[in-house]
Amino acid sequence: MNGYLLSADLMFTSSVKAAAEQAGLPLQVVGSTAKLLEKLGEEPRPMVVIDLAVPKLQVSEYIGQLKALATPPDVLLAYGAHVYPEALAAAQQAGCTQVFTRGQFNASMDEIFQHFASA
Repeated sequence: MNGYLLSADLMFTSSVKAAAEQAGLPLQVVGSTAKLLEKLGEEPRPMVVIDLAVPKLQVSEYIGQLKALATPPDVLLAYGAHVYPEALAAAQQAGCTQVFTRGQFNASMDEIFQHFASA
């Protein structure tokens, strides 16, 4: 399995990529919502990890667009700041596989990626 990581946070993406690669799940970082839709249209991948802090991200609408693709991702993970519970709830309601606060994701990403690597 491989996937995309939607994030504009260069510091944190290196940690996320390293954890995913160690689990055997290489992630390609994409910095904008439009670019991710374009990439998924060209080269569908089974996993997408979404940083809910991406500028101008309309969570429910965007996740709906991802799910409406001809080949939607099998796994949609999202993480965001605990101080924005609306974004976390919107991601959950829109149908993400799992949603985490950034702290939860940071503390558990090794186990999270290991779980999906073995699935």
